[in-house]
Formats: sequence, structure tokens, C-alpha cells
Amino acid sequence: MRPSPPTAVLLISPEPWEAHSVSKHHYARSLARRGRSVLFVDPPDPSLRELTLSPIPDEPGIRLVQGPSLLPGLRFLPASLRRWLERRWLQRLERLAGARVSVVWLFENSRFYDLSFAGDRLRIYHQVDLNQNFHPALAARTADICFCTTELIRQQLSPHHRCVYRLHHGLAPVYESLQLAAIQRQRLAAPGVQAAYVGNLDMAYLDHDLLVSLIKAHPEVQFHFVGACSPDSFLRRHLTGSQNVYWWGKVTSSLIPRILECVDLQLVCYQASYHADQASPHKFMEYLASGRTIVATYTGEYSQDADLLAMSENGSNDGYIALFESVLQQLDHWNSPQRMAARQAFAADHTYERQLQRIEAHLAAECLPSLFSVN
Repeated sequence: MRPSPPTAVLLISPEPWEAHSVSKHHYARSLARRGRSVLFVDPPDPSLRELTLSPIPDEPGIRLVQGPSLLPGLRFLPASLRRWLERRWLQRLERLAGARVSVVWLFENSRFYDLSFAGDRLRIYHQVDLNQNFHPALAARTADICFCTTELIRQQLSPHHRCVYRLHHGLAPVYESLQLAAIQRQRLAAPGVQAAYVGNLDMAYLDHDLLVSLIKAHPEVQFHFVGACSPDSFLRRHLTGSQNVYWWGKVTSSLIPRILECVDLQLVCYQASYHADQASPHKFMEYLASGRTIVATYTGEYSQDADLLAMSENGSNDGYIALFESVLQQLDHWNSPQRMAARQAFAADHTYERQLQRIEAHLAAECLPSLFSVN
């Protein structure tokens, strides 16, 4: 009898592998660590002329799938023709990989959103961003099971599938231990309270005006900005020369825990009009893992977790600076050993390994195949 071909998980991502690692990347790594072969599909690359498959350095078990768009204007074709073309693409990929795809895990809904193309394979639709809003209804209807990160997304998907489960973002593992440079340690050890914001500082959702007002109102606090920030950005233009601001720029992800364990406060500051979109920021798990308190604009998925963070009211950021000042005055209370331990325990319960276990439990409850035993 001819042996069965090996199988693989096909993970379709709206972000490329080389981008900042978020949930798609971490789920791929977690699957690979547990022995699964993973095919990670990058967004279309117009500079490529054909489908390519290549190993990823230092990522055993994960291969990168790259190529051009399947066909310009594919979404305008009749559904049956679109599905046929996508099935043919999948079969070509399987021949290239020398493996049968047994799981299709879709993290977007702008392409491959009609999961019927995957046939009898296990089909998972996983929406992590509310603004990923191209074809969510069809993606949900044609999946075997759906996952999402916020209650708002769950409410949008539930009319289209009976099995929609909410999962927090996971806590990324640290792959290497890097030491802070002497000048960086000195800055973090400067007198006074240390506050940090981690993330893309050019992001349109940020309340840049509020951050500038906060920093100018508290010259006694040292503010650390960790992440990309354009030289001509609003923050740079309004804070250049501020003695209480330290610009780290982009740093390796493994350095972030070293920074956060040295600060007293961590900031989340999104415009009120984007509270729904930012109901569950990816950075929260990194923040919580440090144990230090978070001062956040309204963040819906954590609105019932008052012990974990300090949060302003929904719909307005008017009280944010007053909230920051209140936490500042009671910092020993907010960063008590008990509260810090609770935050770290919450983060530890949401590693990507734990999230995979939760996904496996939901699959089993719905009598669906396991991620690890699909033939």
C-alpha cells in the first residue's frame, strides 16, 4: 500500500512574514513547535510572476508561500469559476509542497474568503481586526468554525455561523535574551516615574494630540516611545527637544520585555472614534506580562478587568489625563505585588500554546478534526 502523503496547515495572512510578528506569525510558530508543517501565505506580490515556496531561515517547519495575485478582478467572476481557480491554485501549491493541505486557516477576508474552495479540508476563519471588513459574512458562512478577538466582531459574524468563539490575542514567546545597552539602562534608571508606549507611532488611530498634552503636562515623568516614528510626524514635530521624551525607534521584539520590566506605567492612547477598532490591541499581552499597570483609553475587551488596568470611559478621552494623574498619585497601589502578579498570571494563561489548546477544545466540542491529526 502506498503511504499517505504528509499533511500541512495552510495559513493565509494579510501581513507578510517579514512584517512585525503578530498573531498569524505566532500561531504558525506554535504549530511548527508542535510538529506541524506550516505553509504561510504572504499577501500578493506584483513583482513575482509565479507561485514560489521557500524555507524560512531559523523557522523549522514553516515554509513561505509567495506569488502574484491569483487573477486580477477575481472577485468579479462568477462564484463557481472563482472557486475552481482557487482550488486549482491550492492543488498546484500541494504539488509544489509535496504535501496535502489538511487545514486552511484564513486570517483575512479580502481573498480566499469563500472557503468552499478548500473542499473537505478543515476550514477555520479567524478575524482579529474589526476593520478587516471586505467579505466577512461569506468567510464565516463557508468555514467549519470561526474565531475572533472581540465581542464586536463576534456579534458581526454570529448571524452567519453558529460556531463563533472569542479568543484574546496571545502572549508571544521571547526567543532570545538581549541586554540593554548601558545608555539605555541609564535612561530607564533616571529619576522619576518611567512611562512607555510600544507600537507604531505613525498609526492613524493614535490620539497624538492627547499624548502631546499628557507629556507637556507632566515634565517630571520620563516617556519612552518604542516603535517606528517618522521624522516629520506630529509627535516628532511637537515633542522634539522635550527633555522627558526618549525615542527608541524600532527594536527587536525580544528587547521589548527588557524595556517594559524597567518602567512604572504603560500607555494605550487611541482616538475615541477608534475605540471599537482597538477593543483588543495586540500589545496588551506584552504589557500585562511585565506586571506594570496600564493607563488606557477605553478598550472594550478589558472593560470588565478593572484590576488589570486603569481605563477611561467609553466614547470620550476627556478624562484620560486626570486618570493618568490619579494612577500616578497611587502608583504603589496600582503596582502592588498582588496586582502585578495578577497581570502576569493573566498573560501566562494566554500564551499561543494555551490559545492553541483552547482552539483544540472548541474543535473537539464541535466534533471537528484536530489541528494535529487531520488526514
